[in-house]
Amino acid sequence: MKKTVTYCILLSAYCLLAACSRLPINTVCETKQINVGPGPEDMVVDNASGIERLLVSCNERRFDTVYGEIFEVKLSDNLTRVIPRINTPEDIVFNPHGIDLKTIDGVTRLYAISHNNEKERHTIVVYRVYADSLVYETLYENQAAMNTPNDLAVTEKGDIYVSNDAGKRGNVWEQLFKMKRSNVVFYDSELKLWKKVADRLVYANGVAVDDTCVYVATSRSNKLFSYKREADGNLSNRRTLAEVPGEDNIIFHGDELIFTSHPNMLKFLKHVKSSDKKSPSQVHSYNRKTGEYKLLFTDDGYRISASSTALIVGDKLYISQVFDPYILEVKMK
Repeated sequence: MKKTVTYCILLSAYCLLAACSRLPINTVCETKQINVGPGPEDMVVDNASGIERLLVSCNERRFDTVYGEIFEVKLSDNLTRVIPRINTPEDIVFNPHGIDLKTIDGVTRLYAISHNNEKERHTIVVYRVYADSLVYETLYENQAAMNTPNDLAVTEKGDIYVSNDAGKRGNVWEQLFKMKRSNVVFYDSELKLWKKVADRLVYANGVAVDDTCVYVATSRSNKLFSYKREADGNLSNRRTLAEVPGEDNIIFHGDELIFTSHPNMLKFLKHVKSSDKKSPSQVHSYNRKTGEYKLLFTDDGYRISASSTALIVGDKLYISQVFDPYILEVKMK
């Protein structure tokens, strides 16, 4: 009931306040659906196991059904399967959201934000990655720091940046009135301390980190930011790199930042309740060296709705989405 009321309030408000956006002109290209679990919101490329594959974070978000798994997609033949998770403690409800993959000192780990909404418990679950399984290693938890975690990015030494998309999880007024109550927090793996490093954001979503900068996509202020990384993990010198409505997750591709967006939030909200209501999808790139911006892919939602993550492998673009149970393979020109 609470979800229904929240949805109705948001939908009514957007109907009153949001301008109707034109549907994007579809990119002409060859596409193929790859079936995975429901809600394949985030994904990463894994080459460390000796198999070129995607690891996909799948979580049922549209219905009350409890479903959370990590899927493997082998890029050689697009075969998919659920990867067994070994030794996960019984008290952890695994509802994966944002994920990141990092190899440190020869050990590859998958970091996954997981939500237990019933107990208002939000954690980062860490698994060692093997070709045939994910083996539980540890858990990060701090409810004061991670009150509404959305995405995360792991540094070269195992520190973690996490985006909190709201001041209070599920607060419709924050989204509607674009309140600046979202933030980014930092976990120092040596000191084992959490601290806030960026605030006054409007729905911070995707986050990515390289040697010198942290990049944050904001869904409701429609801006892609860069911050300078200080030695102690703090962030400074915020710059706006691009302005795109409804930005979501960020993935590196060489010098480029590849990020998705929801160009029509009213249609996105209708899609929350029904797969039949299509939500437009877009994929963008921003070159960190040249500052060049490109629109890589656009669709009215009938090939893929509510795109959430996009990454490039060879001559193919892979796009995941917030709700429906497949990712899209796009043959790039």
